[in-house]
Amino acid sequence: MASPLNPIWSAHLPEKDRAEFENLVRGSEKVLDRLHQILYNRCIESENRDLDFDSPAWAYRAAAGAGARKVLTDLMKIIKVDQTERT
Repeated sequence: MASPLNPIWSAHLPEKDRAEFENLVRGSEKVLDRLHQILYNRCIESENRDLDFDSPAWAYRAAAGAGARKVLTDLMKIIKVDQTERT
């Protein structure tokens, strides 16, 4: 049996079209896994950026970085086809 797919993928479709679309998504698993790796690397890179605490804008930059990491993390959860091993 196929692993459960994040329901966000087919939420926009009528019930009769969902299975076909979910199969398309599962068929793209290798591409989505590679995209997941790219997003993960970007997330790690953004965590490792040094903040210039001498700059008056450091708090805004930190907040922007945290927001970017949140978006990257959310996207990684969505594109992970195998929902049993989430990152």
